[in-house]
Amino acid sequence: MTGLARLAILLHVAGAAASLALFAVVRPPVPERVAKYRGPIAWLGWWAYWVTGPLLAVIRALGITANGVTAI
Repeated sequence: MTGLARLAILLHVAGAAASLALFAVVRPPVPERVAKYRGPIAWLGWWAYWVTGPLLAVIRALGITANGVTAI
C-alpha cells in the first residue's frame, strides 16, 4: 500500500471519528424514517441522515437529479 493510500484511509477514519464525536454532542432530532428502528441500525441510520443532510440539500438546490448523482 502506498503512502498516499494510507493517508486517504487515515483521513477517512479521522473524518468519520470527528463526525461521530460532533454527532454525540449535537444530538439532532431522530428522523421519522429511522424512529421505528432500535439498536445499532437506528443509531447508524440517524447518524447517516445527519451527515448526508447538508450535502443532499446542496444537491437539491442545484437541481441535480438522481441520475446526475449516479453519473458523478
